[in-house]
Amino acid sequence: PKLPFVAGQLAPQTKGKETIAAFNQALLKLPGRVPHTAVAQTEDFTGNNTHFNSAETRKLGERYAEQMLKLER
Repeated sequence: PKLPFVAGQLAPQTKGKETIAAFNQALLKLPGRVPHTAVAQTEDFTGNNTHFNSAETRKLGERYAEQMLKLER
């Protein structure tokens, strides 16, 4: 029950843009509903309709690490 978990938002996409945006927004509610959770956010990324580019992938990894470190305190 105390295992920390970090969820990551999806890459922005042009196809299904509203659905992806809604899903990413819903993920932001996770920490308020499930203890010991956090979200690595991607709303400032561009993506390529499926994946993040190399720079964004590295940045997302940094964001996962930042959130995990906050949970471990």
